[in-house]
Amino acid sequence: MLAPRATLAPAIAGWDRRHLAQRRLDFSSRYGYAPDMTEGADHVWLIHDPLSPGDNAHAALFRRNWTTMLHTRWGGEQPERSMPAGVLDQVIQAAMAGTLTPAGFAALWRARRRSPAWVRSLLTAISAKGNRQRQIRVLRQVLSEQQIPRFERRLAALLAQNEPEGTAED
Repeated sequence: MLAPRATLAPAIAGWDRRHLAQRRLDFSSRYGYAPDMTEGADHVWLIHDPLSPGDNAHAALFRRNWTTMLHTRWGGEQPERSMPAGVLDQVIQAAMAGTLTPAGFAALWRARRRSPAWVRSLLTAISAKGNRQRQIRVLRQVLSEQQIPRFERRLAALLAQNEPEGTAED
């Protein structure tokens, strides 16, 4: 499951302000609470971003012992978009074959570091906190492995800001 919603029933998930139009639907039937729908599964792999408060709260409702949480930090509400091509297919194939493990998933998820979309998301979050030095470190690391003109320009702009070293909050 990718960033699942346990339910949109206001009585259970009233804290979630996303998908307000769907709250008019009936969530009292057998299919209204996703954690109960997993009872027939041998194993459930739940992929979500623990830094997304809404997704993390929904994931916490999946408490069955056959559920394994797989965290996609900085993956946002659609972690599959941060995965390089083919990684989601590998995750699905391993899950279907019964060979998926948290360590195996972590190794596959690590490939996101080569995804410009994921790096942009990370840089946006770092920038929002005003952490210039951390942005520079991330950009230098990415650019040491691959050439991305947009990131090269961003690094040059950050370095040109003439902020004395050691004064930025880390």
